[in-house]
Amino acid sequence: MTEPHAETYVYGSPRPRLRWLIARLLAVTLCVAALAVVTQIVLALAVGPLFLGTALFTAILTIPLLLATVLHPEITTTAEGLTLKPMLWQPRSIPWTALTGLTAHPLIFNDPGTGRLLHGKNYRPREGLVIFVDENAGLQAVYRLVGNLAARGNRPAFAISNTTHTGYETLRDTIQAHIG
Repeated sequence: MTEPHAETYVYGSPRPRLRWLIARLLAVTLCVAALAVVTQIVLALAVGPLFLGTALFTAILTIPLLLATVLHPEITTTAEGLTLKPMLWQPRSIPWTALTGLTAHPLIFNDPGTGRLLHGKNYRPREGLVIFVDENAGLQAVYRLVGNLAARGNRPAFAISNTTHTGYETLRDTIQAHIG
């Protein structure tokens, strides 16, 4: 394990205004979805049981929205550990010892032809990792969706990517050094 650095580093979004806008839109969409589920349950009681099915369907459709709120949190590293700042939820600090493993990001797919077509000479393949966290680290239950996405069961996790974090290579190396 390398020596932890004493300074604090913030690995935020390369497009902070877009992240702010997406966070607000996610909050509004989740509120509308919650209101729709409640309305559909009330309609099921008043009109007919078919609305229970639509309420369940609407609730299931909120899962990707919840996942988006914690998938790529802003990360602050310190000598003691990481602080994860998701889009909607409260920031949580976790010690370096709570990081238990990592795997390749399951949502990243690289197609060099399409990449060069869209980005020209500036094309850079996308990279990313999913980092698993000890269940006793105190992360919100929403982080377990990321662990399920990475096919590791109901384990809390978060993801990093070179398109969602500034200084991705440094962050990746720092996390890998603390995992082992």
